[in-house]
Amino acid sequence: MFRNCYTWILLLLPGICLNNLSAQNQPLLDSLQREARHAATDSARVYFLNQMAANQIRYGMAQAEETLRESLRLTQDYRPERWSNQRSYLLMRARVCFLNGNYLKRRGDYPEALKFYHESREKSVQIGHSNQEGNALVGIGTVYNYLNEPDNATQFFGQAEKVFLRDSDTEGLMMVYGNMGAIYSNSGNLKEGIAQTLKAEKIIREKGLTKFEAQVYSTLSEIYNTADSLQQAFFYAEKARIAFRRDKDLMRYGDHLLSMSMLAMRSKDDVGAEQYALEALETGLQGQHKIIIQDAYLTLQEIYLQRAKTASIPALKDSFFLRAFHYNGLNRTYNDSLFTTEKSRQIAELQVKFETEKKEHSISQLSAEAKDREIEILRNEGALRQAKIKAERAHEQAILLEQTNANIALQLEVKDVKIQGQNTEAREKQSEIEALNAINQRREIEAESEKKLRYSLLAGLIGLALIAFLLLRLNLIRTRASKKIEQQGAEIEAQNIRLAEANRFKSVFLSNMSHEIRTPLNTIIGMSELIAAAPLPSKEREHAQIVNYASKNLLTLINEILDFSKIEAGRIVFQAQPFDLPELLQRQISLLRFPASQKDLDLELHCAEDLPQGILADPGRLSQILLNLLSNAVKFTEQGKVSLNATVHERLPNGQWLLQFAVRDTGIGIAQEELPNIFEAFKQAGENTHLQHGGTGLGLAISKQLVELQGGRIEVDSSPEQGSEFRVFLPVGLAELPTALKPNTKPALQKLPSRKILLVEDNQFNQLLATELLQQLVENPQITIAENGFEAIEKASAEPFDLIFMDIKMPRMDGFAATKALRANGLSTPIIALTANATLEEREKCLQSGLDDYLSKPIEVDLLRQQIAKWAF
Repeated sequence: MFRNCYTWILLLLPGICLNNLSAQNQPLLDSLQREARHAATDSARVYFLNQMAANQIRYGMAQAEETLRESLRLTQDYRPERWSNQRSYLLMRARVCFLNGNYLKRRGDYPEALKFYHESREKSVQIGHSNQEGNALVGIGTVYNYLNEPDNATQFFGQAEKVFLRDSDTEGLMMVYGNMGAIYSNSGNLKEGIAQTLKAEKIIREKGLTKFEAQVYSTLSEIYNTADSLQQAFFYAEKARIAFRRDKDLMRYGDHLLSMSMLAMRSKDDVGAEQYALEALETGLQGQHKIIIQDAYLTLQEIYLQRAKTASIPALKDSFFLRAFHYNGLNRTYNDSLFTTEKSRQIAELQVKFETEKKEHSISQLSAEAKDREIEILRNEGALRQAKIKAERAHEQAILLEQTNANIALQLEVKDVKIQGQNTEAREKQSEIEALNAINQRREIEAESEKKLRYSLLAGLIGLALIAFLLLRLNLIRTRASKKIEQQGAEIEAQNIRLAEANRFKSVFLSNMSHEIRTPLNTIIGMSELIAAAPLPSKEREHAQIVNYASKNLLTLINEILDFSKIEAGRIVFQAQPFDLPELLQRQISLLRFPASQKDLDLELHCAEDLPQGILADPGRLSQILLNLLSNAVKFTEQGKVSLNATVHERLPNGQWLLQFAVRDTGIGIAQEELPNIFEAFKQAGENTHLQHGGTGLGLAISKQLVELQGGRIEVDSSPEQGSEFRVFLPVGLAELPTALKPNTKPALQKLPSRKILLVEDNQFNQLLATELLQQLVENPQITIAENGFEAIEKASAEPFDLIFMDIKMPRMDGFAATKALRANGLSTPIIALTANATLEEREKCLQSGLDDYLSKPIEVDLLRQQIAKWAF
């Protein structure tokens, strides 16, 4: 009776993001796949694979089986060199088994699903992870409910309830009460079934858990339908239909439509019953859900048989009878396609077609009494076929169980062989490690001369004279050591140690520099933007804008240093995605309106008529390249104008388009003898250029390398006092813009609903700025501040929060240690790193330490809003 159990809720595993998987969200899967492919450890790789599988299972994607197979392979055994610790391995193995149970349960492979659920529970108990243990118990209970074993199902749901009550896990309790309501109702105890389900509805209403509404309303509708309260049943059925459609869960949406069709038949609404059944059939075909398709055919047959039986006009009676027979034939053909060979299926289709044509020819000759008898025969035939299907499915499950036992025996037999192969594999890995060490030593020796530039660059920042002196000493020591290597081969090992230490010092210094400078810049940029947005006199607003512009210039210098370091190390990663090209170009022009207006310069943008709107490229790197060229043009132009012209240079054979971006100015120009040097790091045209116009001399060098790394080229023409023209040729792909990116479709931003937020930040100025930004984005936010990791643990343990923003570098206890302690205590609240370290290594370390996401300082308001909407709702 109550097929709609609460199994889909099990997909809401802590730490797994379940976004709506639709055509517009395909880039999410592509991004997760890239992250999994480039993950440095098995822990990170399995984490991203789990995210992919959870989405694929929920929306019926065939790729889920392949993704889960890879996760099982990576968690087959514990390898210390691939996992941070054994607890991390056991937790990830528990989650992988849990997702496999969900997938197999949806396929109807209940014995295999039970095996994975039990292993998930076992691993969760080993590490004391209560939330995962409760989810596994609910999964076992739902399988027994599907197997029509209510006593076993009730036993495991009761164990899950104890776990969730112990941890005050309201979402887990909601799952238990909803499933218990379905079980009691199936056994005929409607009063207790309604009571249990209303408990679940109360939790959803109090906690605002809209993502669970569909299943609760569906269950209440079925219970009231059984109790003959048709008005209440239809009320909750309509609310469930709206929720299922919003969640885009095709399988359960189709199943619910069939329930509404039967409910409409009971209410004598034949037209409504037909519409719901046809929509269910369309949904089943769209998601390729076999059970939905079969039940839709049978339901349509029953609807038209009922209408034929009650029709008073003979012609109308014949029409309804023909439709019923048509859907009966479709159901028989579809069933044959599921349980016979291809040849038998073709024969069955021909036979059905022949019988259908023969039956339709004779229908008009039947008397009213004969037609009624034929109706009963068809109905009995459908019932017998349904019973046959159920028997065949039970037989199939028995075969699967036997195959499972055989597979387990086979695994025990080959286990010894695997153990013998592990020793050989270990010896091979040791040889690979020794070879890699030798290659690294050669590369470090060859990279000596290149590192001088890096240390010279760092020496000139923000008056760091003492650090510059230390770096110079290190470079001198390294140079002397290089000469000694040529004379004394015995000193090579000692020199390698010095080089490794210098490289480590450089990385630590870059990280500390980024953090220490970005922390006050976060406050300066954020506060100046808040001041500029306030109702102030024009002069004061202009002062705030100048402060903001100067602060962003300083941030640009820092970013250039970090980018140059990444390019030298070969760690630049390009992320191609579809975006609106004219909108990006207009945004770059807008960023320079203020400095251009200070010089009375005309700033123009010209886009060719055949310029594509949607392209596939890295928008961040393209913005960086154009902003560097436009900033230089404004910087070196005292009067006249600066223009950006975008055209299509040519269409390439591989389907890409080669676009040309030309930046022209009427500035001081560049002498011909200086042109070959302008793209070299730290070099500018003329000896006094730096003193007159500022800059590090890195912008053009970075732009050139970014263009060439993407397969493009950059050219320049210039004459002294006549201006300059820089031309960038970049190959791009064409892309259809998602609806959310098309012009004039972006809705006006509104404040997000109220949420409880824990802000962990030791800097008082950044506390004030973050509070102001959160109050602008969230309606009446409840913000609690903790100044270090100890306070964060204390306050997060005392009361529940919807979201936690965690600073990383703090006194007493840093953000990494605090997050690990909270996760060890079973806290599943989303935690987002809010740090001034803007390096790729820092982001990877955050994600591997248990944090759910990452934001760098200075804080961008749009990114902050996206993170709140993504994790707190």
